[in-house]
Amino acid sequence: MSQQVLQTDADVRCVGLTKRFGEVLAVDSVDLEVRRGEFFTMLGPSGSGKTTTLRLIAGFERPDEGRVELAGNDVSREPPYARNVNTVFQDYALFPHMTVLENVEYGLMVRKVRKDDRRRRAHAALEMVRLGGLAQRKPSQLSGGQRQRVALARAIVNQPRALLLDEPLGALDLKLRQQLQIELKQIQKELGMTFVYVTHDQEEALTMSDRIAVFNEGRVEQVGAPAEMYEHPRTEFVAGFIGTSNVLVRNGRTFTVRPEKIRVLPADAGEGEPGVVRAAVYLGAVTRYLVELEGGGELVALQQNLEVSSSDVHAMEGKRVRLAWRPDATRLGPGPDSTRREREEANSLVARRARRAGRDARRAGGGRLKDERAADEDRTRRGCSQSHGVGAVHRPELREEVRAADGLQDPAEGCWLVERDVQHHPRRRQRIRPRVRVW
Repeated sequence: MSQQVLQTDADVRCVGLTKRFGEVLAVDSVDLEVRRGEFFTMLGPSGSGKTTTLRLIAGFERPDEGRVELAGNDVSREPPYARNVNTVFQDYALFPHMTVLENVEYGLMVRKVRKDDRRRRAHAALEMVRLGGLAQRKPSQLSGGQRQRVALARAIVNQPRALLLDEPLGALDLKLRQQLQIELKQIQKELGMTFVYVTHDQEEALTMSDRIAVFNEGRVEQVGAPAEMYEHPRTEFVAGFIGTSNVLVRNGRTFTVRPEKIRVLPADAGEGEPGVVRAAVYLGAVTRYLVELEGGGELVALQQNLEVSSSDVHAMEGKRVRLAWRPDATRLGPGPDSTRREREEANSLVARRARRAGRDARRAGGGRLKDERAADEDRTRRGCSQSHGVGAVHRPELREEVRAADGLQDPAEGCWLVERDVQHHPRRRQRIRPRVRVW
């Protein structure tokens, strides 16, 4: 693809991106392309590599292999302040002694934007996030949702090429989180800005995203639109991670069937697979049935309670029923007529499962993995005061992040990095704390 096409179609591009922390392979040859004006979500469980990938895009980590491109330009070796992106973190990173307005316009002040211009742009950003009447309040006078809106306004006021969001709604309660999901998508549409969003919450991903990339063990399992990911998962991991899915093997083929796609029919119905209801759980609007099939396997089915009461539901346990679904269930595993690529993908999945099973077995037996021991030794040697996941173990390169924090487009992000480094690196406290005082 030519440079001209890249600049036109893609704001963010990762090519063969690889990152190791000691012996731990956190990101394994990731290839991604985020289109201009797209809401792109990186979804996966803890430790899957999604946050590390975001940090590689932001410049807080340097890739061991591969490259990061912004608007077609290779920025893999550029510091964070030289990249036209801003990051919104989960913990807000607001200056407590400043007003909401001063927090939002601080990045513009550091860039020496004229006072009247930055004041106008800061007010416009606050109006965008529905906080126009709270400009003179302090962060301590705001709710959690309002503080997150301030952090968002502070990021978008700089008009970056792409906005990176690292689980920004994770600390909020359920109803507020659902409300902000809708608002965040509306803001993104109004701005026409590229959003790269990291989350482990499948509902967030399905609600807001134009496209989703599902991460697992440092690799991308599948990329696609929300409906495509839900209705047509390519691997068993994607089928199980996005929503609830039943996996069934029949005639050498593996299928996934969503619970809401299954119909629970009487035992004398002329279609479907026969089975016995082992459990029936009344959930108000719907009932969840666990059915053991005569042909082998168990399926979970959801049925709306249109004319059913809770007593009717419990009476279903132990009864014989038939389960039926449309014939277009998703095929996962390779069969007799599968292509070579399908067989290779299946073998890769089996190999990953075997590695995961081996790790689980060693943990269950009290053994310590080599990467866990290395991580502990690394923390002890560097004087870290508390344990982190493998993806957060601090390394010597973190000093470069601290030095680069002075030049971040949003200086409050740099303050967040320094404060975190102070908290977990007591030996270097005296060297770093004056940098915070300057700010």
